[in-house]
Amino acid sequence: MDKNSQHHPLLRYELDGLSQPMRWLLEKNLLQGKILIYGTDSYERVLLSKKGYDIEVCNRDYQPTHPKEKFDTIISIYLFNWLDNIEQNNVLLSVSRLLKHGGKAYFAVKHHFGFKNICLNEQHEIVETEANVTLPFKKVFQGYILDIYKFQHFNIINRNRSQCPYCSPQQEVMLENEYSYAMLSNSPISKGHTLVIPKRHVANYFDLTINEQIACQLTLNRLKKIIDEEHSPDGYSVSINMNAWAGQGVDHVAIELVARYENSERGEKIGFEVNK
Repeated sequence: MDKNSQHHPLLRYELDGLSQPMRWLLEKNLLQGKILIYGTDSYERVLLSKKGYDIEVCNRDYQPTHPKEKFDTIISIYLFNWLDNIEQNNVLLSVSRLLKHGGKAYFAVKHHFGFKNICLNEQHEIVETEANVTLPFKKVFQGYILDIYKFQHFNIINRNRSQCPYCSPQQEVMLENEYSYAMLSNSPISKGHTLVIPKRHVANYFDLTINEQIACQLTLNRLKKIIDEEHSPDGYSVSINMNAWAGQGVDHVAIELVARYENSERGEKIGFEVNK
């Protein structure tokens, strides 16, 4: 049965009331399954809900907690224009966590022509500046005023592209941002034994760019929060192995985060992830 068979078509004046990105996504039949509008409290949700779309909104400024369920389609309209690089990467971590495996996210960004738009974020009491943004994902729409990018999980778009198990991971990605992702260890020694991995094929951590290192740290921080919520460990071990004599089994950087529990065996070795 067609997922969208229960949807009622929008009238012309209703279509005219949608933003250009949302109208394009609707016309291309890309609003599939359970939908999340991320980053703004959108009036479009009310209209589309009335037409039979299963759609929710998550406003990152005014909703401190994220939805617990996962979504088939996530849409963010112009949010990235207001964020610096670190906050963009934090949003990507949130979206990747909320997106179902196999789902798609669409990010619309505006073009600006030599001017800046400034507003006050009342929630955080800071001034935000709207600026041009280029995202590292596939561009599915390119226009004079805006672009739309499509995001899918790293393990889906890079499946079977490389013999390196970290460049082409076979298991589901838990989290990701522009330069890094996280997944469960193939050889876990405890609940919550996970890996943070840069997307670029680099063997030595110190050869990563500073932006890649920052992205890995942001992913590690978010991963720790998730493990805290899911497993409540008593502590953590963090390790990075470089070169075979130090225990590196794959010539690709991996940061191991091992959750520790008071009743587990002490002195257990970590840092020898092979993942072959």
